[in-house]
Amino acid sequence: MLREGEEVLFVGYIFFWMSWIFWVIITFFMDKTRRRTHLAILLLMAIAGANTYISIKQQQISLSFLFIIGGAFLMHGKSQKWKHYMFVSITIMIGYTAILLWEKISPIWMIIPEYLLIPFMCGMIIIVLIKDFYQRLMTGLLGICAGELLHKLILSSYHLQQPIGDLRFLDQLIILVIILYVNDLMQRISMSFVTFARSYFFKKRLQ
Repeated sequence: MLREGEEVLFVGYIFFWMSWIFWVIITFFMDKTRRRTHLAILLLMAIAGANTYISIKQQQISLSFLFIIGGAFLMHGKSQKWKHYMFVSITIMIGYTAILLWEKISPIWMIIPEYLLIPFMCGMIIIVLIKDFYQRLMTGLLGICAGELLHKLILSSYHLQQPIGDLRFLDQLIILVIILYVNDLMQRISMSFVTFARSYFFKKRLQ
């Protein structure tokens, strides 16, 4: 376990490193479509605005947070099943807020660090309820951003001002993206293996 002072030094490292890795994957390995362009631009905007905050009624909000929640919301609206995805996003929002409030009230019960627990729980809900990777990604981004907004507004009502979408939040967000991406990658590999095995044994029967 890292000490509190040491932990602060590493806040944001996961987000910046993994964001650049994902940008390389999106830019050089995805098919040349509008989706690739949108994702690459959104990711670059999130990286650029990570350390920039604007103040709205004494509440600081990260530019990255505004870019991500705005982009996820716009892409959500283009889906035919947007009502279902919105329901999942609201579920993620409630779960995210509940875990953080629980951590504030009873931190002794948090066996797993919140930056791992929250992405894992949200990721499992998204994977169970949504099949398409792109929709999983947009739903996860919108849900966790809405949860961050709700959580910080609740704290603000008790005069506990904390910036919305800080580097700790961005670390949790990128870990959620990693979980969704790894799950999708494993599913593709398993499907390819099953397809290869079926074709192999089918050819064996014909011989």
